[in-house]
Amino acid sequence: CDSAEGFSVYAVSASFPRGDEQWTGQQRDGSSVSVQWSPSGQEVSLISEDYFPMYFVAPEKFLGNQMLSYGQNLSLSFRVDRRDTRLSAEDLVLEGAGLRVAVPLIAQGNAYPNENMQTYVFRLHDTADYPWRPTISQPDFQKLLHNLTAIKIRGTYSERSAGYLDDVSLVTARRAPGVPARWVERCTCPQGYQGQHCEQCTLGYRRARQELGAFSPCEPCNCNGHSEACDPDTGACDCRDNTAGLSCERCRDGFYGDATSGSSGDCEPCPCPAGATCAVVPKTREVVCTNCPAGTTGKRCELCDDGFFGDPLGGAGPVRACRACKCSDNIDPNAVGNCDRETGECLKCIYSTAGFFCDRCKDGYYSNALAANAADKCKPCSCSPSGTVGGQTSCSQVTGQCECLPNVAQRDCSVCQPGFFNLQSAAGCERCNCDPIGSTSGQCDITSGQCECQPGVSGRLCQRCEVNFFGFSSSGCKPCDCDPEGSRSGQCEEDGRCGCRPGFVGARCDMCEENYFYNRSAPGCQQCPSCYGLVRDKVNQQRQKLQDLQTLIDSLGSGEGSVPDEAFEDRLKEAERSIMELLEEAEASRGPHTHTHTHTADLGINNTLTTQWNRLQNIRGTVDDTGTQADRARHRVREAEDLIDRARQELDKAKDALGKVDIKPPSGTGDPNNMTLLAEEARTLADKHKMDADQIEKIARDANDTSTKAHNLLLRTLEGESRTSQEVDELNKKYNEAKELAKNLEKQANKVQAEAEDAGDKALKIFANLTSVPSFDTKALEDEAGKIKKEASDLDKLIDKTEKEYNDLRDDLRGKELEVRKLLEKGRSEQQTADQLLARADAAKALAEEAAKKGQSTFREAESILEDLRDFDKRVNDNKTAAEEALKKIPAINATIAAANQKTRQAEAALGNAAADARDAKSKAEEAEKIAAAVQKGSARTKEDAEK
Repeated sequence: CDSAEGFSVYAVSASFPRGDEQWTGQQRDGSSVSVQWSPSGQEVSLISEDYFPMYFVAPEKFLGNQMLSYGQNLSLSFRVDRRDTRLSAEDLVLEGAGLRVAVPLIAQGNAYPNENMQTYVFRLHDTADYPWRPTISQPDFQKLLHNLTAIKIRGTYSERSAGYLDDVSLVTARRAPGVPARWVERCTCPQGYQGQHCEQCTLGYRRARQELGAFSPCEPCNCNGHSEACDPDTGACDCRDNTAGLSCERCRDGFYGDATSGSSGDCEPCPCPAGATCAVVPKTREVVCTNCPAGTTGKRCELCDDGFFGDPLGGAGPVRACRACKCSDNIDPNAVGNCDRETGECLKCIYSTAGFFCDRCKDGYYSNALAANAADKCKPCSCSPSGTVGGQTSCSQVTGQCECLPNVAQRDCSVCQPGFFNLQSAAGCERCNCDPIGSTSGQCDITSGQCECQPGVSGRLCQRCEVNFFGFSSSGCKPCDCDPEGSRSGQCEEDGRCGCRPGFVGARCDMCEENYFYNRSAPGCQQCPSCYGLVRDKVNQQRQKLQDLQTLIDSLGSGEGSVPDEAFEDRLKEAERSIMELLEEAEASRGPHTHTHTHTADLGINNTLTTQWNRLQNIRGTVDDTGTQADRARHRVREAEDLIDRARQELDKAKDALGKVDIKPPSGTGDPNNMTLLAEEARTLADKHKMDADQIEKIARDANDTSTKAHNLLLRTLEGESRTSQEVDELNKKYNEAKELAKNLEKQANKVQAEAEDAGDKALKIFANLTSVPSFDTKALEDEAGKIKKEASDLDKLIDKTEKEYNDLRDDLRGKELEVRKLLEKGRSEQQTADQLLARADAAKALAEEAAKKGQSTFREAESILEDLRDFDKRVNDNKTAAEEALKKIPAINATIAAANQKTRQAEAALGNAAADARDAKSKAEEAEKIAAAVQKGSARTKEDAEK
């Protein structure tokens, strides 16, 4: 080769005047880090937080085909922020073409980095003087530069350190005028090669190993006689004669034969339809079609393929192209013989489908056979044999409804209709016929037919009371609860009374009758001794007096006429005197030596008198309350009467005003719409009066309700005091008067309402008459109507005021009730809050105790850790001393390496062709370098351990 002409020196550079120029940062594991650009220093930097190194990565303009940089320099300016820099064997890294080489930063005579910016120069060459590691040959180094994919420059060397890069320059060459690049060569190529560096194959040659690219050897093209040229890079031949393949080694699709024979007739057309491919069977040399059109098969594509039907050759009639069978997606696509190849009938339907096209559910199944989801396709009918006609298993294929027996329900005929049972009979369900009184509902057990009975009711139909129960009703039967000792049996009569043994009385037979006593020694009621007759006579006398007193009480308030309040009060006082006299007599009849039974009878009489006295007091209180209610009712009635009078007066005024209306004949100047408005206003006033009448009627009803409440209160009192009912005749009479007054008031209200409706009808008639009148003077009528409207408004305000007073009175009690409820609820809430606070206090106490325990444990652990740290600090100081001693040895080691290199060069110059000695010296130098690197790495690790 010789020097090539037309190439000049060119440098790819980066000086960072306006930014980072697309330089990036990268950690050793390949992850990206950010690069900082300094506008003042016009440099880029990397800052590390740990010991892991970071690299500056060159941008695209430094990469690609840089083979013209072989033997030239890569220079850069670099500084660090700390002197304790621990260099490595991979400070500058080149990658490309699957190769990777690296050198330390101080290789090729470069200095150690420090805080000052220094220039570093690296020769891109494979000789031993430029120790790129691993050592590669010249072709490999050129291959790496021919496809350079990465340039990495280490930027950080220790923890929390920074590296700064500037003025990166890669010397190369380009075709352009300028300083000649004498190192660029032009080679004389052997046969099969061409290009400046013989990097290309000539026509008729191809790459023997494509993966080597331009460094692959060239070899002649092999096209089996079907082409004279091939692609130099891929080796693909430009085939003819119906051949194909990288070397024209086979026939192209649609042809068959042996393409490697080298003649133009090697490949013949395939005897297959639609250009299908074919092949030759080696043993029989028979041509068989291998790629038939879709839906066909056979040696000559004469048959329909599986899943298709038709007659492609017309062997059974007209030619019919093969078509896919339509089985509604209800076949297994992996199965064979899914349909008839001639008719297309589906033969292997799945998902419980059937039919020519598998388009319906088979017998015993229902739903949509054409559903897209398999789960929604045909489902089993699952008809209940006991509930279907004739035990059928089929159902409607659309709805799935089975044919049910009488009174059987559900789609599958599996249950009886409500109110029926006995599905197992297979003849339909029977009606429950539950007793409507004794059962809780018309339902019964679906198997036994037992109805759901009320409490105490029994029988399948719930038609009778259980044993020892009575009172068959819609709420059930009540227990007799007969006393087992006093009754003949546990069963009672329909009224609940038990059948008693002799001497027992009471509904439950649980008491001894009069003149009988209970004997514990001989259980049962036995007749008292004859001496008890005297006591009985005395008791009867007291009973007679009580009867007389009852008669006196019953006469209170009785009489044909009304009894004045003074007379009623006198009768009450007379009753009180009689009771007191009877009490005194009863006390007098009790002697100091009275028999026990006599004393008991006197106590009973005394209790009866006390009860009568309390009844009289209750009657007095009831009379007072009823009087108060009657007074309120009278007050309401009077208010209603006043409102009625005012309403009547207003209606009279309205009638007078309407009578004074003078309808003049039309004058031709009035506005007919005025009368329409006037009639509407009259109608509104009539409606207003009707509303007033309704309000009066409501007040009347309120008065009636108040009287009714008083009457009900009185009835409740009389219900508890049935023996003194005659005492309230006067109150009943007052109630009847109030009720009659309320009825009269309601009649008057109805009358007012009727008058209001008449006024409305008259207004309507006036409106009807006025609609036919074109115009007239309405001034007087408008004034009068305005006056009536004002008076009606005043009346409306008065009614509202009365209603408000009533509502205030009613709401007053409601407000107090709500206030009491709120106070009660507030008390409950405060109690709950107190409970919650107490629970939180207990929890906080437990947490505090647990925290105290954990704090003591943590304190003990901290003391132990402190002791370990004190011992660790001593070990760190010892390691630091050893590391400093190792660092002191590094200059001597470096001097030894330099001396070894110098001796090697001297030996090469002195001995000339003594290559063996030179290699030996070189080996010793490399071994010394390895020792120095190992010592350096050991020192670095020792220092790192010390600094930890």
